Order: sequence, then C-alpha cells, then structure tokens
Amino acid sequence: MGKDLLLPEVTPGTAFLMAALGGDKEKIDKVFANVIERSFTTHPMRHITDHEIKRRGFILIRWFRILRGEKKWALDRALHEVGRALRAELDGLTYTPSDSVLYRVDDDVEAMAAELRGSAGFRSFKI
Repeated sequence: MGKDLLLPEVTPGTAFLMAALGGDKEKIDKVFANVIERSFTTHPMRHITDHEIKRRGFILIRWFRILRGEKKWALDRALHEVGRALRAELDGLTYTPSDSVLYRVDDDVEAMAAELRGSAGFRSFKI
C-alpha cells in the first residue's frame, strides 16, 4: 500500500476541531491513516481506489466531529471510537456511541495502542 491519503475540501470548522482543544493534528492524522489501512484488511476491495480511501476518510471525519465536537469526548477516546464507527458503517450497521460519561482506558487497550503507534503502511493522512 504505502500511499498518502488525501482528503480535499475539509471545512475550516473541521480543521479547527481536529487541531484545537488540546488536539494533536499529527496524532489524528496517524490514527486516521492506520484505521483506514486496517479497514482494507477487514473490508477488502479488489482494487483500492483513491475514491474509497477518501470515502472512508470522510466517514472518520464525520464521526470525529460528532464524538469530539458534539459529545465533547476526550481526544484519545474519540480517536479510539472512530475505528469502531467506520467498521460498523462498512458492515452496513448503525454505530451508536456510548452515552457513558466514564471511559475505561483498558477497553481494547491493545487496539488503541496499535492505532497510536501506527504501522508501516500509510504514512500520512493529509488534510
């Protein structure tokens, strides 16, 4: 794989939301790229197209805006959950975020650590 992910036309509000409020744009880019890369393992395509990469990226951005902006979740929690939201949508299911105020860090801690560490595939997620 190894190609850069490009998402054109990100609104200023989304860019601000992604970088503000203690957020770390590089961390967000890295997690999004890793989530998208892994999504092609769990939901493969015969030929990975730029359109499909962008579509999956827009799903992540939409859910990130909901989780971080509307629900006011912490950055790490929102980054952890966008992968679940993407998997649900790719499976044709409805993703419903938890209403719990508490967030157990040990829930899927290995998956979260893998998302934050990254992998050798997609190198960046440019917005």
